[in-house]
Amino acid sequence: MNKILKVLVINTLLFVSLIFSFQNNISYGQSNKIDELISITKKEENFNKRINDLDYILKKNIENRSSDKNMKSSLLERRINIDSLKYSQIKFFKMYFERQLFNCKKSEILLIKEIKEEREEALESSNVTYIKGRWPLENYRYISSGYGYRTHPITKKLNFHNGIDIPAPKNTSVIASDDGIVIFAGYKNGYGNVVEIEHFDNKKTLYAHNNSIVVNEGQVVKRGQVIAKVGSTGDSTGNHVHFEVKINNKRINPLYGISNDL
Repeated sequence: MNKILKVLVINTLLFVSLIFSFQNNISYGQSNKIDELISITKKEENFNKRINDLDYILKKNIENRSSDKNMKSSLLERRINIDSLKYSQIKFFKMYFERQLFNCKKSEILLIKEIKEEREEALESSNVTYIKGRWPLENYRYISSGYGYRTHPITKKLNFHNGIDIPAPKNTSVIASDDGIVIFAGYKNGYGNVVEIEHFDNKKTLYAHNNSIVVNEGQVVKRGQVIAKVGSTGDSTGNHVHFEVKINNKRINPLYGISNDL
């Protein structure tokens, strides 16, 4: 029993030292804030995975102990002592990762706030309401269907087209128009496979009819990063990317939201 207590004390001291060392190591440094934000969110993903793995081990440990009721008393007592020790060790490490995750989330919130404040200052100094993004494809600029009223290619009825359609070969890389956070990555009726990004100014962008999506919801992406592959999913008559831009949650002609730079 003394041995068990000794190990528990050591684990406790180790846990406390790890917590303090991690808190002291949180800093923004001098690197690009978007890169820092990406690094933090990747750490969060890793910590979440570790916590989930430890939760699973703890659950199995409890199930195994409850199934040992038929064991002889002395053997059962020894087994419970060993299991209790392992259980406490796992709990300590779970608490450690939960603390790391908490600190990461705090850093993420502060960093996003700093990025948004910087963008707001840039907008005010330039007397504009949003930052123009990049064209969503590298080498394809022809627009097969523009923004505004048109005859729908499938229903043949007059309707309002909320974006622009840019044809390109299947699996051509679709890129993020600007830095931002993916707020949706999945399937939407009519739109097929969709990626939506909320940027750090007043802008949101949408990329639809993709063959595949290569980012996840909550992921931080950089301007020009590949987020999807061109396809023809949803209500579509051929391979293209349907691209939309919103400013303060109101759609605008995407051509107004894109820089002339390639």
